Amino acid sequence: MYITFNQFHIANASNYGYCTSCNQMTEDFHEPDAQNYECEHCGAHTSMGIEWAMVCDELTFVDSLDDVPDDAVNICPLQDDAVHSVLERESKAWLEKWLPKR
Repeated sequence: MYITFNQFHIANASNYGYCTSCNQMTEDFHEPDAQNYECEHCGAHTSMGIEWAMVCDELTFVDSLDDVPDDAVNICPLQDDAVHSVLERESKAWLEKWLPKR
């Protein structure tokens, strides 16, 4: 699956998985190193944690989705607005945790 580094960060922070049978990203909870979980899309027990998918070379990292070949069919479905939304939420949580209250 073609994926940007930001999309990977969000998928990992959200505990998403990746199914090698149907090539879909799964939103069911997956530990980062999960293997053989049931896929919410196709029902096969071939879903893995997103970090494990990276280790197994199931992911192709690109700087931008514009870098994906025109004939590619397996592209990460996370949209930029979702990525920015989660990054913003995580940044705010980090700031609230580490910066002193005034």
